[in-house]
Amino acid sequence: MWLVMTLETADYRVLWEMMNRRWDIEENGFHQLKTYYHAKHCYCHDAVETISNLIIIGFNVRELYLYRRSRSFVGSGISRKSINRIFLR
Repeated sequence: MWLVMTLETADYRVLWEMMNRRWDIEENGFHQLKTYYHAKHCYCHDAVETISNLIIIGFNVRELYLYRRSRSFVGSGISRKSINRIFLR
């Protein structure tokens, strides 16, 4: 696993926590894509890989919007499915 940061020195516990949080973010992203977007494992590459990467980028942009710009989303009880319906109108 790669870890990029601006700190010149850091305690190993801080590094471990950073890696664990990053892993949680990735796990959540893959879970959301698999559950709500029906993303399956792709066995072919090139064009399909490009489309898959674009879907992941779109997912990340939407998550960023929800958590950074829509302050009422966190803790509101609004489901991602209802948000998807709004975006797909």
